[in-house]
Parts: sequence; C-alpha cells; structure tokens
Amino acid sequence: MALDRKAAKRAIDAQSDFDPELLLVQKQAAEAKLALLKEENSHSLKVEEQRMGALGKFWGEGATAPTFISLIALTLSLVLVAGIYVAAYNSGHFDQWFSQVDILLAFAGTAFGFLAGQAVKKV
Repeated sequence: MALDRKAAKRAIDAQSDFDPELLLVQKQAAEAKLALLKEENSHSLKVEEQRMGALGKFWGEGATAPTFISLIALTLSLVLVAGIYVAAYNSGHFDQWFSQVDILLAFAGTAFGFLAGQAVKKV
C-alpha cells in the first residue's frame, strides 16, 4: 500500500502539461483566426483599391496627391528651363527663348511655394 502511494505521488509530480491533441486544436484555431484576418484585410484592400481608382494607385491617397503633383510640376518646369537654356545657346536667339524662362520660373516658384506651405502646415 505504501508503495502505491509513493508511486501515485511520483506520477502526480511527474505529470506534464504536454497534450498533443490540445496543441493541435490550438494550432488549428490560430490558423483559422489568421485566415479570417487575411480574408478581412484583403477585402478592405480591394475596396480601397476600387475607391482610389487607377490614378489613385499612382498618386496615392487624397492627402498626398497635391504634393506629388506639385513636385512633378516643379521638376518638369526646371527641366524645361534647362532645356530652354540649351536651345537658346544653340540657336543664338536669347530674347525669344528667355521670355519663356520667366514663365517657367514663375510656375516653378509657385510649385515650390505650395510645397513650402505644405511643410509649414505639417509642423
């Protein structure tokens, strides 16, 4: 009788929490929850893509689109100014070309002013 009690006490002390069936069920539950979250997120992503449209994918959300457009306008106008200087140098008709440079520099200054104003608003 005493040996049975000692064996029972040792069995209780040596008991492990390892239960393969429980671990399998927990793993399956976690995978099901992850699959549900992926499906929910993919649906919201598809809805957002449809809401933004083709140009929205390129420009981004509505808050960043004006910034990107002004950056493109600034870059394009400065590239055109450089091109006009090259064309004026090659043709020799400086007065004809430089009237266009004034317009482009004013446009570039407006785009830069917009960008500077956006930076001040964010600070």
